Amino acid sequence: MEAAARAIDPGIGFARSARRSLPRHAHTARSWRPARPRDRIPQFGRASAAGGRAAIEAVILATRLALDRRVDAIVTAPICKEAIHAAGSPFPGHTEMLASLTGTKRHAMMLVRGPLRVSLATIHVPLAKVPSLITARCVRDVIELTWDAVRSFGLPRPMIAVCGLNPHAGESGIMGDEERRVIAPAVRAVAKRASR
Repeated sequence: MEAAARAIDPGIGFARSARRSLPRHAHTARSWRPARPRDRIPQFGRASAAGGRAAIEAVILATRLALDRRVDAIVTAPICKEAIHAAGSPFPGHTEMLASLTGTKRHAMMLVRGPLRVSLATIHVPLAKVPSLITARCVRDVIELTWDAVRSFGLPRPMIAVCGLNPHAGESGIMGDEERRVIAPAVRAVAKRASR
């Protein structure tokens, strides 16, 4: 864990206070002290390297608590990508950071609100690059990850809908052919495998 964290930031400081017992319901960060003397408390509303390091340290600490089974889950808010970039993070966001810290090869971001769960095929990339990243393997992986995750939430036979990339799902190739060429065949392949 510390090796993965040091890959993110070689000078990162570790909060040893995570080792002390906290009330079961109160595993939250109460305060942040800079790991580096030159850092100052980040100013709210402004992206800074100090703020980015604080965010990185918080993700690392939360991950450590989860891996040590001291918390049951991690809930995160969006982090400032500009700040973590300024702090030297090699990751575009904390989804990729969490995957690295936990040694997870296949991962996806899932947004959850009430009964709706949405898994994203791409994250933290410019929109112009998305079409080239939508591959059959990507679509299959996200469908399978979503299936497994939703089943772990207690739904034995979840129904999964797959959205298209282009307006009107390409409209038979008039507005793009990724649906016909990549997405639909990947969906059929997963459905065929699941029906066995």
